[in-house]
Amino acid sequence: MDKLSRLFSQSLRISSSIRYKSMMIEKPKPGTGISYRRIVHYPENGEYTVQPLKITHLAGRDPVSGRLVAKGIGGGLKHKYHWIKWDRQGPLEGPPQVEKVIDVIYDGCRTSKVAIVGCGDEIKYILATENMKAGDLIKTSKFIPRIPGIL
Repeated sequence: MDKLSRLFSQSLRISSSIRYKSMMIEKPKPGTGISYRRIVHYPENGEYTVQPLKITHLAGRDPVSGRLVAKGIGGGLKHKYHWIKWDRQGPLEGPPQVEKVIDVIYDGCRTSKVAIVGCGDEIKYILATENMKAGDLIKTSKFIPRIPGIL
């Protein structure tokens, strides 16, 4: 009887300590600016590339603890991420820079389509407009006229 009670009390202490430790892990709160949908693996050198980037699906789970944070997010299909170049470089004075749309493609990680644009020896991804198609010419300039509404 003494061995049985000692064994029973040890098992209670072990289970309570595990339960206590699991309660000590703080569950992350959604809405803190952290995306629990996917992690994009950018290149180590940080240089822009048009190669599709690999992603890791989180399925609404915290990447550190693995606990479910955001419900309703599944693993999803395997997609590649296309890195958008948000900075549109153009001349400050003179005629605008003319870029040619090479192709308009579907990007599985966003709701908009992506256009591959080339100018000189540079190729980049930009967000496509509604009526953009391959072969279109885009004019890019950083010049702001005195009265911007009138051209």
